[in-house]
Amino acid sequence: MAGLAGPDLAAQMSAQFPGLRILFISGYANTSGPARAAVAFKDAGFLRKPFSLQEFRTTVDKVLNAQPLN
Repeated sequence: MAGLAGPDLAAQMSAQFPGLRILFISGYANTSGPARAAVAFKDAGFLRKPFSLQEFRTTVDKVLNAQPLN
């Protein structure tokens, strides 16, 4: 994304829409940054590219059906 990192966008959107479900997806070889960002957001999911359709389905299901922590 040009001009805005995923975690920054997630923070802005979460502030505007409490309870928003977030899924981070990264294709970078070093995924420690995006993975750490996913941990910082309650109920956020994380997928590292490449991923299978089954991995995508499972992760989206977990994120959408997670019980809110707040």
